[in-house]
Amino acid sequence: MPRKLVLIVPSYHMDIVWRRPPEEQVALREQQLDAALDLLAKRPEFCFEFDQAIIIREYLERNPRRLKEIRRYVQEGRVEITGGGESIPDNNLVSGEGLVRNLLYGRLWFEETLGATPTVANYDDAFGQTFQLWPKASS
Repeated sequence: MPRKLVLIVPSYHMDIVWRRPPEEQVALREQQLDAALDLLAKRPEFCFEFDQAIIIREYLERNPRRLKEIRRYVQEGRVEITGGGESIPDNNLVSGEGLVRNLLYGRLWFEETLGATPTVANYDDAFGQTFQLWPKASS
């Protein structure tokens, strides 16, 4: 049986607010991102992924000393930006223009701040998916 290469890249999906007060959510995300960056420093084979500009911007506002480090990991290809939106939108509640603006603003921030142009798409499920995005059922 031929060998196949399997890549596993941890995906960082953290809701902006969930079942905790906002400040508690911020602290939790900070601990998680600190742990990921520390692991990137210790293990050169480790890779990671960011998907929301608002989460990383918020983290860097509290930890500006880590900006240069994150930029380096992005340049090395060890941190990938997927989707690249401002946040994971609840597409049941917004217009098409809102979805496009979300992607535009997030992508601009990643490009200007981290030097990263997101090229990998993702589709996170915020709170369900609108029926309009489902493929047509075959008859």
